[in-house]
Amino acid sequence: MPETAEGFLWETATTLSKHTIEHLRARMDKAAGVGQFAPPPMTLQAPAFTPPTFAPPKIPSLTAMAAGAAVSAVAVEEAPSQERAREAQKGASTPLDDRSPMDESEVPLKTPQNGGASADPASYSYADEVADGIACAKCTHGHLRAMAAAAREAAQAAEQGQEERARALTARVLAESAVLKEYDWQPAKVARTPEPERHLVEQAMPCVRDAEREAEGPPHELVLAWGSVDEAVRFARSPRLTDSDRREIEARLRRYYDTADMAERVLAAPAIRDTPQDREAKREAARHLREARHALEAGSPYDPQTLETASAHLEAAAVAMTPAPDPERAKRLADTCYVCRRDFEDGYLDLIRSQR
Repeated sequence: MPETAEGFLWETATTLSKHTIEHLRARMDKAAGVGQFAPPPMTLQAPAFTPPTFAPPKIPSLTAMAAGAAVSAVAVEEAPSQERAREAQKGASTPLDDRSPMDESEVPLKTPQNGGASADPASYSYADEVADGIACAKCTHGHLRAMAAAAREAAQAAEQGQEERARALTARVLAESAVLKEYDWQPAKVARTPEPERHLVEQAMPCVRDAEREAEGPPHELVLAWGSVDEAVRFARSPRLTDSDRREIEARLRRYYDTADMAERVLAAPAIRDTPQDREAKREAARHLREARHALEAGSPYDPQTLETASAHLEAAAVAMTPAPDPERAKRLADTCYVCRRDFEDGYLDLIRSQR
């Protein structure tokens, strides 16, 4: 029997986590074919979910931005010419001073002729579009654009005193970078990437690390758990769910199980800073972690609604553990993310034009 309350909490969280993981993995190991697990029937409804009280960020989700399918939804507002002139006279440099982002028409789409998915929407598979085993430059571009858009709006929210919105957007920036590094920039994928795409990706890595240092957010394990489930959603949305889509979903859910387990341990561990506000944030995050697990247990791992419900809870958990950013720090984060996107686009646009 543990001698302290902290020891009791730690042992309880560890035991529950192990039992939960064993249960979930047992379900996934029921093979329907080689390397596959059969989706169980939807006998239960996912638990009702009350959205968090904070206003949701008005930016595309991880799934849309990483797919490059809704990049145009992020509008970068150009400052009026008079304002830009005044800023130039001051010697100031902001993300609004540079040229407009790349037009999405510049981004090449895969076709059956160049190795991509079928043009028929009914036979479209997301895995066939992006899961090609290399560090996809198009996917990198989508994540960098999402980071820049979220960081820019986070800086604006912080300056206007909108703490909840600033926290949500800062967490989004970290989720984008975590997913980018975990799935798109795996060392093996980078090694297989042909030039000049590989050079573009490797050039962007230090800038993304700089951006992460500027952002103060939740534990990395919690951010990656959220990003992994949100990544699984886009494969589950494929109109034609293929074996490749299922494999990609399984890989991301297994990563979620591991990182969520570690996140629960981090939340249960005694903290150096232990204020009433910190304890409340931990309780809120732990509650949403449990709700995410329950949603996945109650539904099919291939069902988009099940995954979206779990992702929403994980996002709420991440936001609960994200402190309100200081306006100056938020501005530095926005500037860094802008530079990451701008520098990558300069080389990416040249690459696209050279391939046409």
